[in-house]
Amino acid sequence: MTKEKLSIHFNFDGNGSSQFLGKEVGLKIISGLFASWIILFSFSNAVCGQEDVGRKGIRYVSQSDNQIFIEVNWNEATSEGKGDTGQEQGRKIDKNTLVSIRVNHFNFLYYSLKYVKEDRVVATYDTLTKLWSQLFRIVSFAGGAGAREEIRNRPFEEAILEWRIGLLWAETKLSNCLKHLSDKIGLNVDDLDAIRDSLGTIGIDRKKTLDSLRDNAFDLVTSGQQLDTFERIDLIRERVVGELDLFISRAELTLNGQLESLGKKSAGTIVTVTMIPVPRTEKHSKEGKPVSIDYFVHYDKTIKFHVGYAHSSLSNFDFEKVRSLSGEELFAKIKDQKATDEFSAFVGYELLSFGTQSQNGVELTLGTDFAKPGERVYLGVSGRLIGQIFVTMGGATSNVSTPGASSLQPTASPGGLRELFDTFTKSREWAFFFAISVGVI
Repeated sequence: MTKEKLSIHFNFDGNGSSQFLGKEVGLKIISGLFASWIILFSFSNAVCGQEDVGRKGIRYVSQSDNQIFIEVNWNEATSEGKGDTGQEQGRKIDKNTLVSIRVNHFNFLYYSLKYVKEDRVVATYDTLTKLWSQLFRIVSFAGGAGAREEIRNRPFEEAILEWRIGLLWAETKLSNCLKHLSDKIGLNVDDLDAIRDSLGTIGIDRKKTLDSLRDNAFDLVTSGQQLDTFERIDLIRERVVGELDLFISRAELTLNGQLESLGKKSAGTIVTVTMIPVPRTEKHSKEGKPVSIDYFVHYDKTIKFHVGYAHSSLSNFDFEKVRSLSGEELFAKIKDQKATDEFSAFVGYELLSFGTQSQNGVELTLGTDFAKPGERVYLGVSGRLIGQIFVTMGGATSNVSTPGASSLQPTASPGGLRELFDTFTKSREWAFFFAISVGVI
């Protein structure tokens, strides 16, 4: 049987406050700081997506306040040595930002791109930003006509021969075009210029010429046999023109770049996109080096995220259901602590900053535990020291379970006599907490 009631009180008794000064808590604070630095080292690489802004060949370009293009120069991003990082300072991606990737200097003629996307939500960040939101709500082709008139007076056979030679020339030219690029995935400026020249000579102009030769031959058809010949050649034309169209579309994609929209993500999401080159044919099976992009989606308000060790004087009671030998369902105590010590995450809204380069500051802070986000919430004031060290004090709150009447009874499970409780109650309690944390973003 479960009874729910709400009782709010503050626990500042000797059992709570005296523990802050004990050697055991001091050692926990030191170990907590050490673990926080480990978290900072491993977690910040993934969470601080702005690290990618400074990577070679990757630039973040702001189109507007709510749109960002991640420009990827594939040739630079996959090459050895140093390149232009194109770093843009002071621009964060938040939940209202529309993100797209534009890939340039990639050989789309012989390779395609496979996008592998992964979103990982940082539960503590997501929980705390939702809490903050609730608080904020409270507070040209020429000359074809002349050539056509000239051919119009020629015999059908001559027009068909010229048309067939034109198709053969286009097919041969296309098969040999840009073969030197077939094993290159990242393209430099000279490679792009070669594609641009080929697009002009073998692409649009040549396709128009083939269409003109087709029209000239069709105008000279005077018999059923000539129509059969025309239709056989026209099937060849359709295949060649289809190959030309495919070349034109891939060449234009290579010159203009490919755009992949990632859309908007919720705050606290770590977005990872891995781009893998895929050969279009078995002839071009060179293994391409993948390129990955990571970024973190921030809350749309100016807040700071830090992680560390929190100690509170909230009691921590837990139980499990057991059955007595008489068949009665009772509760057995499995945890009974007078205080809590947890690794926690905090999000703070900065109220003021001061000192050299604003390295010190004061912020209003919300926090919760990594283990069970939202179960225990911290509300307090943080002092920021030396840029990234935070000392936070305030009140912690949680629904605390309190057992009712107890008795020693034998149970069906091993262990003999156990202290069992017939009821328990839940009440929301507040208590003082103290935390030391390290800034992540």
